[in-house]
Amino acid sequence: MSELRVGLAVEGPTDALVLEAGLSSFLAHPFIAVTLQPEMPPGGTGAGWAGVFSWCRQMGSQGYPTLMDSPTLGHLDLVIIQIDADVGKMTYDSGRIEDQPYYDLPCECPCPPASDTVDALYNVVCGWLTPVRLGGNAVVCIPSKSIEAWVAAALYVPSDPGLGHDLECSYDVITYMLAMPARERLIRMKGGHPRKIKPRFKNAQQLIKDRWDSVCKICPQAERFQVAVEKEVGEML
Repeated sequence: MSELRVGLAVEGPTDALVLEAGLSSFLAHPFIAVTLQPEMPPGGTGAGWAGVFSWCRQMGSQGYPTLMDSPTLGHLDLVIIQIDADVGKMTYDSGRIEDQPYYDLPCECPCPPASDTVDALYNVVCGWLTPVRLGGNAVVCIPSKSIEAWVAAALYVPSDPGLGHDLECSYDVITYMLAMPARERLIRMKGGHPRKIKPRFKNAQQLIKDRWDSVCKICPQAERFQVAVEKEVGEML
């Protein structure tokens, strides 16, 4: 096998950049990452967690035994589905989702530990794929409370160690990042909503890669993601 072909079904393009940085840190095998969701240019199932939901429902509607049995994914070696743990406090109505497969949201648990909500949300995502099973060569990645916690662990905790305390249980990471000096800011307010600046996330990839071990120590769900990917890759090589 030359290069691993990794498909990413994520909430947004900056999430894909963070995952790619992590993968490039711990995967010894070269890989090519392909964004499956959201589609670029914009279209299809849309962005955000509701877009991931719609993508999963589309895959589930194909009715194959497992996710990777789908011919639409046949060109890939591994698929990663990413959704942030803050979705655990959402409702399907808040995502403007009418075809609710189950009434399993919200599913948020007390934090710490972050793993309780992550475990509950993992089951929710697997339910979205029904009747298709997740199966092998597929990983569900659930950063807590958001993947920006991994970014903050890499970029800001070295100079602000207090930020790392229970970082996975904090809903204040985006606010913290918005307060950065304008030239360093990865997120800005636009139209009253936080907007992620993709080129700056791209520039941050190297630091995330270099400090991945520290990210895993501060955010155990990052380590959980690494272990899951290494297991699937180890079984296919």
